[in-house]
Amino acid sequence: MDIRHSLRNRLPALFDRFNRDAKGSAAIVFALALIPMMGIVGVAIDYSRANSLRGKLQAAADASVLAAGKHYDGTESERRKIAEDVFAANAQHLDFVSTYKVDYSDIGDGEGSRVDASANIATSISAILGINSVEVAVRAETMVGGSDIEVALVLDVTGSMKEEIGELRQAAKDFVDIVSAKGKNKGTYFSVVPYVAAVNVGSNFPQAYLDMAGDAPYHAVFNEWKSIATIECTPAPSGGGGGGGGGGGGGSDTGGSSTDGYMILPDGFFPEEKFMDPGFLDPAAILAEVLGIVPANAASLPTGYWMQNTSGNCKDLMTPKQLTNWDLFNGVKGASWKGCVEARKEPFDTDDKPPMSNNKNTLWVPYFWPDETDKYESWVPDYHNNYLPDTPFVEGSMYGYTWQNKTHEGSHWRRAWSTLKYDGVQTANIDEIAPDTLGPNKACPDPILPLTNNYATVTSKINSLQYWEGGGTMTNVGAVWGWRTLSPTAPFTEGKPYGDITKVILLMTDGENQILSNDEDGPTKSDYSAYGYLRWGRFKKDWFSETRTALNDKLIEVCDNAKKEDVVIYVVTFGLDDPDTRKIYDNCATVKSYAYHIDTANELSKAFKAIGRSVSELRIAK
Repeated sequence: MDIRHSLRNRLPALFDRFNRDAKGSAAIVFALALIPMMGIVGVAIDYSRANSLRGKLQAAADASVLAAGKHYDGTESERRKIAEDVFAANAQHLDFVSTYKVDYSDIGDGEGSRVDASANIATSISAILGINSVEVAVRAETMVGGSDIEVALVLDVTGSMKEEIGELRQAAKDFVDIVSAKGKNKGTYFSVVPYVAAVNVGSNFPQAYLDMAGDAPYHAVFNEWKSIATIECTPAPSGGGGGGGGGGGGGSDTGGSSTDGYMILPDGFFPEEKFMDPGFLDPAAILAEVLGIVPANAASLPTGYWMQNTSGNCKDLMTPKQLTNWDLFNGVKGASWKGCVEARKEPFDTDDKPPMSNNKNTLWVPYFWPDETDKYESWVPDYHNNYLPDTPFVEGSMYGYTWQNKTHEGSHWRRAWSTLKYDGVQTANIDEIAPDTLGPNKACPDPILPLTNNYATVTSKINSLQYWEGGGTMTNVGAVWGWRTLSPTAPFTEGKPYGDITKVILLMTDGENQILSNDEDGPTKSDYSAYGYLRWGRFKKDWFSETRTALNDKLIEVCDNAKKEDVVIYVVTFGLDDPDTRKIYDNCATVKSYAYHIDTANELSKAFKAIGRSVSELRIAK
């Protein structure tokens, strides 16, 4: 047989056999290769399951370490128990896990907290590779004060806080303890701003920021260009006795009624003889001859007194057209400026614009509460701040000034705005110890504490807080100064630039914005405040209701301006029932949930602690 023919006949069978053998080998190879392939797929599936567990394990660890870390004032064992309890509460969300381990430990000397957690997850397909379980382990750490923060504590210390001042101190300290971890967080800075109806910026406030020359508005407006004595149109007859230390028209004169408004003058002196003389217009002569002031004292007084024609032959003795509060301070023996300031001219009273020497409206005017009328007759009201005598304290002297006819109703008005008693000679009744003070610094609280991270300094300031009677409640004034302590611009420059750090105001008040009444029918109408008196004051109408509305509007303006700079505002009101007023404070807060309205003093600490926990920044390091 031809070999080629034989091969040709046998090849198909050989090829069929080869094919059968090749398919068997491939199946074996494929089967062998399938085992690692399935293992790889199994590992991928189990890895995905492990990753899911890792995320939930990490979340549980984070929650437990945060909860434990916030209990910084407890013991380590107490923090461990908190961490374990919180972790257990979250363990129900750990899929594929029946058991786990969790271990808590402190980091350093109260510097932070650490939680290590682990769990084993049973594998599925990976088991064919001999991998029966996979351990998943995580760590969570908190470092106290992970980010820097600046906080202004703006605290109402008005007289209505008399019964709650202790609770306020404790609440403020609780807040500081939480946010600063009792001073361990050196990146936390606090300012403390006590307020009443004015704020004390400190007597060491730079003179460059104060109006020293009297160019800014609102200096001594209550005492400028006021009539303090009137010479009636019908002079008393000549030859009047003038006994008893009185002026002309005294004694048996029939013209006694014409002396209303005369000042008490030395015996035998007839003021109409001088006042009616057209040539007697020299202020120095009035001071020396009419008032009997010796030249040395006259030189120390504000100059500018003169007679002004009113009608007919009548004449008034006027106070100067321009005075400064510095002039008035210089005229009160034993008194000096304590540090309270008046509100700047609008709109600078609600912003943080720095003081500028070329714009006097941006400078601050020293606060000066004028001396108010003596109660010289039963019908005269007891004014709230009478610290200088209006009558001579030595018989025949002229160191004090009053009016001849004491029953004349205008007399107690003229006493109030007279500047003649500010002679630097009389002994003033000054009392600057809280709560009920007297003098030009009345109702001026303790000074602001600028931003500091010194825990002892902050807590000492809070411990020293007192309540102060008088003035009223002007939360807008406190709020704007709280903001100014955070602002990077003058007058306080401790604050970092906006955007570089979180800035927070915690604003607390126990009352509505208002100025207190001080004889509504009298010369002042109200107590004094950063906006002066209500009468001849800075509001459009001298009505108490209108003033309250104006102060509320100013508060919202301050809050809105601060929030534009991303300052976060929290509010706590205490015992404030009026829903409209609560709404004002809701609008002041950054969000409504940041406004806490409480009813009792023992809730103060609870509210401050809640805000402290909200404000606190704890850095989580994984």
